[in-house]
Amino acid sequence: MSLGKRGTSPNVAMGLVVMLQLLAMLTTVVAVSPTGEACDVCECNGSRVNCIGRGLTELPRGIPNGTKLLDLGDNFLRKIPYDGLLELRHLVNINITNNLIETPFELPESVMVM
Repeated sequence: MSLGKRGTSPNVAMGLVVMLQLLAMLTTVVAVSPTGEACDVCECNGSRVNCIGRGLTELPRGIPNGTKLLDLGDNFLRKIPYDGLLELRHLVNINITNNLIETPFELPESVMVM
Protein backbone atom coordinates (compact mmCIF):
# COMPACT_ATOMS: atom_id res chain seq x y z
CA MET A 1 0.00 0.00 0.00
CA SER A 2 1.34 3.38 -0.96
CA LEU A 3 0.77 6.31 1.42
CA GLY A 4 0.66 8.70 -1.55
CA LYS A 5 -2.45 7.06 -3.04
CA ARG A 6 -4.59 7.77 0.00
CA GLY A 7 -4.54 11.52 0.43
CA THR A 8 -5.17 11.47 4.18
CA SER A 9 -2.66 8.80 5.25
CA PRO A 10 0.31 11.18 5.68
CA ASN A 11 -1.95 13.55 7.59
CA VAL A 12 -3.19 10.75 9.81
CA ALA A 13 0.37 9.64 10.51
CA MET A 14 1.41 13.21 11.37
CA GLY A 15 -1.65 13.59 13.61
CA LEU A 16 -0.72 10.39 15.42
CA VAL A 17 2.84 11.64 15.99
CA VAL A 18 1.54 14.93 17.39
CA MET A 19 -0.92 13.11 19.66
CA LEU A 20 1.84 10.86 20.99
CA GLN A 21 4.04 13.88 21.70
CA LEU A 22 1.20 15.60 23.56
CA LEU A 23 0.52 12.43 25.54
CA ALA A 24 4.20 12.22 26.53
CA MET A 25 4.15 15.85 27.69
CA LEU A 26 0.95 15.34 29.68
CA THR A 27 2.36 12.24 31.34
CA THR A 28 5.42 14.24 32.35
CA VAL A 29 3.31 17.02 33.87
CA VAL A 30 1.09 14.61 35.81
CA ALA A 31 4.05 12.55 37.00
CA VAL A 32 5.85 15.55 38.46
CA SER A 33 5.98 15.31 42.21
CA PRO A 34 7.81 18.41 43.32
CA THR A 35 8.62 18.18 46.97
CA GLY A 36 11.04 20.18 48.94
CA GLU A 37 11.08 23.60 50.48
CA ALA A 38 7.80 25.43 49.91
CA CYS A 39 9.41 28.57 48.49
CA ASP A 40 11.38 26.47 45.98
CA VAL A 41 8.31 24.70 44.54
CA CYS A 42 5.71 27.42 45.17
CA GLU A 43 5.59 31.19 44.90
CA CYS A 44 6.19 32.87 48.25
CA ASN A 45 5.32 36.55 48.46
CA GLY A 46 5.26 38.06 51.94
CA SER A 47 2.65 36.19 53.96
CA ARG A 48 1.20 34.43 50.88
CA VAL A 49 2.27 31.02 49.58
CA ASN A 50 0.84 30.18 46.16
CA CYS A 51 1.11 26.51 45.17
CA ILE A 52 -1.78 26.48 42.66
CA GLY A 53 -1.40 23.82 39.97
CA ARG A 54 2.18 22.84 40.80
CA GLY A 55 1.56 19.11 40.44
CA LEU A 56 2.10 18.57 44.16
CA THR A 57 1.45 15.08 45.49
CA GLU A 58 2.38 15.97 49.05
CA LEU A 59 2.53 19.04 51.24
CA PRO A 60 5.80 20.91 50.66
CA ARG A 61 8.18 21.20 53.60
CA GLY A 62 9.18 24.47 55.17
CA ILE A 63 6.06 26.56 54.68
CA PRO A 64 7.04 29.86 56.33
CA ASN A 65 5.60 30.26 59.84
CA GLY A 66 4.28 33.75 58.98
CA THR A 67 2.07 32.43 56.16
CA LYS A 68 -1.45 33.91 56.28
CA LEU A 69 -2.74 32.65 52.92
CA LEU A 70 -1.84 29.15 51.68
CA ASP A 71 -3.18 28.17 48.27
CA LEU A 72 -2.81 24.46 47.52
CA GLY A 73 -5.60 24.28 44.93
CA ASP A 74 -5.46 22.27 41.70
CA ASN A 75 -2.85 19.71 42.75
CA PHE A 76 -2.77 15.96 43.37
CA LEU A 77 -2.61 16.01 47.18
CA ARG A 78 -4.04 12.82 48.67
CA LYS A 79 -3.43 13.80 52.26
CA ILE A 80 -2.13 16.53 54.46
CA PRO A 81 -0.34 15.19 57.54
CA TYR A 82 -2.82 15.27 60.42
CA ASP A 83 -0.91 17.94 62.34
CA GLY A 84 1.15 19.22 59.39
CA LEU A 85 -0.30 22.75 59.46
CA LEU A 86 -0.59 23.39 63.20
CA GLU A 87 2.71 25.29 63.34
CA LEU A 88 1.24 27.92 60.98
CA ARG A 89 -0.28 29.98 63.79
CA HIS A 90 -0.87 33.03 61.55
CA LEU A 91 -2.69 31.07 58.82
CA VAL A 92 -6.07 32.68 58.08
CA ASN A 93 -6.99 31.36 54.63
CA ILE A 94 -6.28 27.97 53.06
CA ASN A 95 -7.44 26.66 49.68
CA ILE A 96 -7.36 22.90 49.05
CA THR A 97 -9.93 22.73 46.24
CA ASN A 98 -9.43 20.31 43.35
CA ASN A 99 -7.20 17.85 45.17
CA LEU A 100 -7.64 14.19 46.09
CA ILE A 101 -7.55 14.53 49.89
CA GLU A 102 -9.17 11.54 51.57
CA THR A 103 -8.13 11.86 55.21
CA PRO A 104 -8.91 14.47 57.88
CA PHE A 105 -6.30 16.92 59.13
CA GLU A 106 -6.08 19.61 61.80
CA LEU A 107 -6.08 23.34 61.13
CA PRO A 108 -4.70 26.08 63.34
CA GLU A 109 -7.37 27.98 65.29
CA SER A 110 -6.45 31.13 63.34
CA VAL A 111 -7.97 29.78 60.07
CA MET A 112 -11.11 31.70 59.14
CA VAL A 113 -11.58 30.71 55.48
CA MET A 114 -11.25 27.30 53.88
